Amino acid sequence: MTGRLSSSEPSFTIIIPVFNEERSVRLVVDQVCSYYPQAELIVVDDGSTDATASMLEDTSVRVLRHEYNRGYGAALKTGIAAAMREVIVTIDADGEHMPEDIGILIGALPGVDMAVGSRRGGGFPGMIKVLGRMVFVWISCFLASARIPDINSGLRAFRKKSVMKYLHMFPDSFSFHTTSTMAILFSGGCIKYIPVNICPRIGVSKVRLRDGLISLRYVIMLAAKFRPFRVWTGIWGVLIVILCGILIVVSLPNMIKVLVMIGLISTGVISERLSQDKKMTEKILKVNKFV
Repeated sequence: MTGRLSSSEPSFTIIIPVFNEERSVRLVVDQVCSYYPQAELIVVDDGSTDATASMLEDTSVRVLRHEYNRGYGAALKTGIAAAMREVIVTIDADGEHMPEDIGILIGALPGVDMAVGSRRGGGFPGMIKVLGRMVFVWISCFLASARIPDINSGLRAFRKKSVMKYLHMFPDSFSFHTTSTMAILFSGGCIKYIPVNICPRIGVSKVRLRDGLISLRYVIMLAAKFRPFRVWTGIWGVLIVILCGILIVVSLPNMIKVLVMIGLISTGVISERLSQDKKMTEKILKVNKFV
């Protein structure tokens, strides 16, 4: 299933969280409306201070507004609570995702608890961001005992009942998609990842290093609730690695001294042996000469 859905397809709710996206929000909204006119479209304006609100004034979509910026996750929770359909799709307003891929996720949803658009292409994040994401994903995969190709993609489809029971546990920050992914995996649910192409986002990303640390904290908190043994196994593993590292660093000078002494002793033994061999050779030569 790709592109526009036929009128016979079941309807669903599309939620677009927005915060200061005046340059892209209207484009995304118009594209979504064009592809899925039968869907319930909810735009949640999370206290934007730019012209985002005016860009949505003459549209037919349902707009919910926060009086102040409460966070990406808070906007999603407001939209999910207000959704009138059982199937929900989320898509960001920065133009990164292609609205036509929504149909692919809807088609993949039967038989699973969540379908996620696993991103390919797009921009090139900095080295620190790449390394941080790799460490974060590795920890998440270890705790969930599952492969997670894209843990925080903003394009995903799910059933409302699948997340409502955990909604109170999800943060108001950018960690929403991460924690919803982990909650479903921890509870034995099934997530299907669909490779999707993305475009360079319009505007500047609002995700910071602090958001990554907050996400990690929530992931560990969820893991402690659902899989405490896995958390303690990881903690002890990290402590053992740190302890071994400390022992190596502390004992390194002494190890160097021992190696130097072994080297000197070996050199002395070899020299002594060579000297003895030389003397023995000279004696043999003298004896042969005498004979």
